[in-house]
Amino acid sequence: MQLTKEQRIFIVLKYETTKNCEQVRRAFNETFPERNSPEKKTVYRTVRKFNEHGNINNRYKGNSGRKTIQRTENNIAIVQRAIAENPTTSVRCNETNLSKSTFHRILKKDICLHPYKMQIKHELLPCDYARRKEFCNWFISKDQRFTERGTSGIDIDLRRVDIDQCPLPPGSSALNIFAASDKCKKRTTQCVSLPGLGFRRGSYKCECRDGFYFPDTATREKYFNGSIIEEEYEKKLSNQESMYDIPDLFECLSCAPGCDTCSDSRPCVVTLNWLMRTAVLVLALALIACLPAIAFLTWKYGNVKVSLLLPSLPGNTAMLR
Repeated sequence: MQLTKEQRIFIVLKYETTKNCEQVRRAFNETFPERNSPEKKTVYRTVRKFNEHGNINNRYKGNSGRKTIQRTENNIAIVQRAIAENPTTSVRCNETNLSKSTFHRILKKDICLHPYKMQIKHELLPCDYARRKEFCNWFISKDQRFTERGTSGIDIDLRRVDIDQCPLPPGSSALNIFAASDKCKKRTTQCVSLPGLGFRRGSYKCECRDGFYFPDTATREKYFNGSIIEEEYEKKLSNQESMYDIPDLFECLSCAPGCDTCSDSRPCVVTLNWLMRTAVLVLALALIACLPAIAFLTWKYGNVKVSLLLPSLPGNTAMLR
């Protein structure tokens, strides 16, 4: 730390009086107790500078250190303009053709800005506190030993943990406290989990069940977004205006009669009438069952001649054999 002008003047005057470096250092400690006493070479250098140049000013102030080459007024203006146009500009991937260190140095020393990195955090909603308390009570109730052993802490990167709110498959015994917490309308839609979205609610989509079709037949994404449904359901719990309970909203429409699956309201190409099909099948089987009897009768009475007498007409008598 450099000596102040007042401290340099004191050293010169005291040395001219005592001509002893140790006495100057002791007097310096008494006069400036907040500052450590200067070394001997500092005392001699200060006195020599005064004798040679007639002043005790720092001759190298503003001329010491490495010269500033990149932090010019032009480069500072370029960085200011880049930050003004895009505040999210990356220090590493800036478009100013300046190096990372120069860009960072100008931001910190000349513009007085500091770079930061966005971090994704789990948003806690009013209804989440009750769920967290419920989970803690459930966790403790599983084994009473937890109440005697104190508490434990686990650090988890929530950006890598997914929440699966869809119901568990039939027969599954997996532990998932979020299972079946989706807000899909079960009559016409079913929940499908969307992995990779992190630790947040609404990481699912509501697809139409068999026998139903998506109302907007022109869209490519034929499902309801779970995040939107969760948001509307939260408004409902908060007694705000919500679209969750509007009839037929977030619901799929029924297919035409006889269609197991469909994409719109048009009737199916083939409609199965099981009553008619069954009657035709029974009649066909009955005819097939009669074929052996018909074949036997034909073989047995194939040589029998049948005489057919025609009524006699005036002037004509005929007999057909």
